[in-house]
Amino acid sequence: MNILILHRSKFNKCLYQELLTEGHNLYLLKKKEALPISDERFKLVQEFVDFDSNLVELAVSDLQNKIKFDRVIALHEYDIIRAGVIRSEFNIIGQKQNSALEFRDKFLMKKKILDNGIKIMPFEKVDTLFDLLRFVEIYNYPIVIKPRLGASGLNVEVIRDGDEFSKWINDSNFVTHGGKAGSNISWMVEKFIDGILYHVDGVIYQNEIKCIYPSQYLTSCLSYKEDKPNGSVQLDESNPLFQKLVQYTSKVLTTLSTPNYMAFHAELFSTSTDDIYLCEIASRVGGGQINKCMEISLNVNLKQLSIKFETSTKHNVIPIIQKINKTVKNKTGFLTIQNKPGVLKQFSDSVPFEWVKEYTIHVTKGTNLKPPNSVSDYIASVVVIGENSNEVSNRLWEFYKWFWTVTEISD
Repeated sequence: MNILILHRSKFNKCLYQELLTEGHNLYLLKKKEALPISDERFKLVQEFVDFDSNLVELAVSDLQNKIKFDRVIALHEYDIIRAGVIRSEFNIIGQKQNSALEFRDKFLMKKKILDNGIKIMPFEKVDTLFDLLRFVEIYNYPIVIKPRLGASGLNVEVIRDGDEFSKWINDSNFVTHGGKAGSNISWMVEKFIDGILYHVDGVIYQNEIKCIYPSQYLTSCLSYKEDKPNGSVQLDESNPLFQKLVQYTSKVLTTLSTPNYMAFHAELFSTSTDDIYLCEIASRVGGGQINKCMEISLNVNLKQLSIKFETSTKHNVIPIIQKINKTVKNKTGFLTIQNKPGVLKQFSDSVPFEWVKEYTIHVTKGTNLKPPNSVSDYIASVVVIGENSNEVSNRLWEFYKWFWTVTEISD
């Protein structure tokens, strides 16, 4: 197969190791990093300083004229639509543009869900400031303003009153009248939901959900603004919300233009009355250490399986799906610890807890850290295991307390 790979995050060749050994023709277009990739098994490695530039599409078009791609692999959320457009343009198997848009554009996503009778909190697209003012007049504060194509909590703001609204207008890059060069963000607004945030992750193959599991966030996707870590714990099957979250997610997947194979990551709110509302859903693997948690507890690496979907026959995929655990004996959870401004002077390379399954420092000593701009800006991550959700949660917070006793960041 001739396989196009679009890769923008920190490059990990291990992610594509199996493809490299299977004899496919791999064409890698990637974001430029300090360390170049040198592996003769790639037919092409082309780097781009600005991976959002249309120079990427131009390179794809030139390659397509020469070799004709059979598949496109794009794991990062910012490349989901791009990959869908490429597949639609050149009639390549996989998720097409219309489906990609529904799973990326939060307004289109929620509109289709609402049109199909699924209960959802009030929302509206924002073309002008007056759209925001009308929304507040009808639904009052608090509200949430966010980019329709956003990710990682970037540029998401909870507005609780008129003073905060005025401050946000003054401080943000919210422009709708074309008066600022480069202000091309499409916005939406929704009623703030006072509830607990969950995520539901899994895979679909041959139009059937083959794996699905809910977890509870310990903090919100805006935790980086409050100097808090981000993380979650898998729910106990006995939790009353377990099946409600699974059923709601399944209904959303049935409503949207879901391709016949993909990984998914849904985020849902539960209110004090146990009502479930969609925050958003994505046709990709969840961020942070969600993939590792699923691998440990359910015996499925969602990223590797997503790649397998694009490159293998059902005879190769079905045995992997059959090995997915039907029940979870031990629960897992993770934390990502956000940046703090200053120089990273000291940290520990190891942990004293046997229940830690993975501990990673993502920066080096001496790094001059900046304040986090999104939930993806973190210096360390940890995955732990426990007999139940409560034990996992307690262990995560025990680790977090220990981490800051052995870590030093100075001004």
